[in-house]
Amino acid sequence: MRIGILGATGPAGRGLAARLASVGHEVLFGSREAAKAESGVAALVETWGDRVAGRLLPCDNGGACDAPVVILAVQADAAIPTVQEHAEQLHGKIVVSMASNLVKHGNEFNAVLPPHGSVAAEIQSRLWRSRVTTAFHLVPAAEFGALDHEMESD
Repeated sequence: MRIGILGATGPAGRGLAARLASVGHEVLFGSREAAKAESGVAALVETWGDRVAGRLLPCDNGGACDAPVVILAVQADAAIPTVQEHAEQLHGKIVVSMASNLVKHGNEFNAVLPPHGSVAAEIQSRLWRSRVTTAFHLVPAAEFGALDHEMESD
């Protein structure tokens, strides 16, 4: 399956891209800067070799939208501006948001809710011609990229 990742150069996006490529998916590895995507892919290929080689395709974020499923792996404060910038390219796609807008207060995290009640609902209000869902909110970024270990998160 071809899967695009917007923000693939961040910790969660990079790890998820490696994990998806390692199980045979073609991953469009997107970044705001194509050169940054190229160096990110090169680093993953250097680390994981044949497990990911040939299945990670560097591109800018616009190029990452050229897949039936596009994962939004950006921080919550960048999620809305990113989807607004690429709204036309995301028309008819399945968009998976990893963003959860949490603020740490002492030992706990509290949700900061946008007007529509969640980051995903806010994204859906802007991408009304796309199918928006959420996933991976509670999976540590390092767990995605630890390809030698079976994932134990949900």
